[in-house]
Amino acid sequence: MFENYLSLMMLAYFIFCLLYFGVIVKFESFSISIIKFIIVLLLPVIGFILIIVFAVSGRVTVKSDKEIKEFVSFTHKRNFIYHEEAVDFEKEINTIPLQDSLKFNDSKAKRSYLIYVLKKNFSGHIYGLKKALQSSDSETAHYAAAALMEIKNQFENKIAFEKENYERDSDNIESANKYAATLKEYLNSGIADSTDYYDFLNVYSMLLDKLISGDIKNEQYFEDKISAAIIFGEYESALDICRKFLTAFPESEKPYICYLKYFYAVKNYKAFNNAMKKIKEKSFSSTEKLEGIISFWEGGRVCF
Repeated sequence: MFENYLSLMMLAYFIFCLLYFGVIVKFESFSISIIKFIIVLLLPVIGFILIIVFAVSGRVTVKSDKEIKEFVSFTHKRNFIYHEEAVDFEKEINTIPLQDSLKFNDSKAKRSYLIYVLKKNFSGHIYGLKKALQSSDSETAHYAAAALMEIKNQFENKIAFEKENYERDSDNIESANKYAATLKEYLNSGIADSTDYYDFLNVYSMLLDKLISGDIKNEQYFEDKISAAIIFGEYESALDICRKFLTAFPESEKPYICYLKYFYAVKNYKAFNNAMKKIKEKSFSSTEKLEGIISFWEGGRVCF
């Protein structure tokens, strides 16, 4: 008799826990709801007490933030103090890679997380957005497509703005630098399709011609110009820029690295080996990139 009564009590408690789960899942995430369900199920009565204690302590913590907010408000009034805007730490800590969210979450969670990410930073999630285009949920794919289009429009508007400023005064170094930086940001973003990529790379390459022929001594401009020339198969131009690069920066290891890239592209393996020897003979302040290049080629040397 007692065993039957106990079984009925356990069944009733299990049903009660299920009802509790059905209520909280409407207000909290599915994973949190599952955790709370397991707690109350495995710890009868005590589980509910623990959840209540946690909820109360959470409210106390939130209230204690009042002093911090007042301090932040005070520092905002002082121009000599650098400050960062408030961050939602709970959301930031719980943020996961967009592609993981799209892979594991249900459709509602995908859309919610996608909207949250888009409000924060468009361009930082292009890869994830491209993955979202393949989602089986049509609404998620629609959000991703709209976001990618918005990113592309923003980039094109920014490029057009910087181009107009540059063409208005093409001798203005600052305008040229901003135009070049915007073009490079677009090329590195991954948003451009193959046709747009090569079109804008050509524009960037021509702009670099002008920049490196002036008084500007920017190593990155030389590196980017050589890479673009190699991509377009303009090997004579690439070699000419390599020479100019070495002349402008004789004590830097970067011109030698560009020579390696050029010699490898044209399959001049003898010259490649000679450049490697010069790099090892030079007393560069060895960088991680340079060490990696040397160890790579010494570890898997091509047969010449």
